[in-house]
Amino acid sequence: MTPSINEAQLRVLQWVADGANLDDPPSETYKTSAVALRSRGLVYLDNRRGIWNIAITAAGRELLDELQDPEATPRPTYAPLASGPVLRRIYKSNRKHETISMPKNLQNACEAVQVLLEDMSRLEVLPEHQFRVLLLLHAVAAEALRWGWTVEAPTSDDRLEEEGNSSEASTSRQALLSIDAGDAPIAVYVQRLKDRVRHKPTKRELAQLEKGLRARIPKFDHVAGNKIRLEFRHAYFEPLYLDDTATTQIEDKLRRAIDYIHDSSATAREHAESQRRRESEQQEASRKAAQQGAHLTTYSRWVSALETLRANYVRHREMAEAVSMLANFIEHDSRTNEQSERARQYVAWAQDHLSESSPLRAFQPPQGDRPRVGFDEWQRLKR
Repeated sequence: MTPSINEAQLRVLQWVADGANLDDPPSETYKTSAVALRSRGLVYLDNRRGIWNIAITAAGRELLDELQDPEATPRPTYAPLASGPVLRRIYKSNRKHETISMPKNLQNACEAVQVLLEDMSRLEVLPEHQFRVLLLLHAVAAEALRWGWTVEAPTSDDRLEEEGNSSEASTSRQALLSIDAGDAPIAVYVQRLKDRVRHKPTKRELAQLEKGLRARIPKFDHVAGNKIRLEFRHAYFEPLYLDDTATTQIEDKLRRAIDYIHDSSATAREHAESQRRRESEQQEASRKAAQQGAHLTTYSRWVSALETLRANYVRHREMAEAVSMLANFIEHDSRTNEQSERARQYVAWAQDHLSESSPLRAFQPPQGDRPRVGFDEWQRLKR
């Protein structure tokens, strides 16, 4: 069944598919829609450590394709990401069969599983369940290798690295396998599930009750049972748990693990590509800003030189007009005293001074090339 989403959620899903530019969200309530999309398995969402990361899943892309072209044939969800046999698998959101090929023995098991076979103490399950766990790991590893993925047995150093990257991982656990589809290595763990059983009061608790003392007696205890869990974990994605239940076994749903490994790798790759695009866009924006700043500085420097020239020219012209008026006054002055003679000498000097100090002769144009922007662009850059 195709997941049902409303128009606002569809806009958010398309926004995520286009790269999820957090600087240009599709709506004010996009985070609420993103949580709803995650609950439908259409996006991966991680807002831990104060960082908000989101990416579309394979099911989300398939839904967009169906909405854009309802009659289109469903496309394969994934293909091999590395060298290996060319396999084709058609994924449907209502897939009934979630199993993969289960081996009956450990013949032809990969090297990573052979390492576990040589050190069974790493399997934290009952001895009678160890062989079954190895078969499960052998099945997942074999399927991963068919897709051309990498399967390794993590070392103690790998365990420390995984623990340092995930606050939820237990510091006492070591991954049994590491499966990498190309961009996000997935750690595989196994553990015994706990059964809830009715609590049997201890002698001390019974004694407290007989004395009328208030005792906190739990109704149930959680004890290690016969069911097991396979856990697939990446430090930055929600883990996948495959549990034995009352009606199903892990063998019935191993296909989910393959899908999880692929989708985690695809999401990590898309996130890395989106991050590279954002960094490239930021670098381009910084380059344009620096270029526009240089244009603004150059044009402003040339305008400043022009304003200085105008101010000097106006001052020089006013001085020339004053000297001309003084010369005209002296020429028509009939007095021949000593003061008039000194005034004529001063006018002669002032005329020479004005000729030699013309701002047009002293003007020094700005250094550098001619501005590459016009007046209108300069006005826009100033704002």
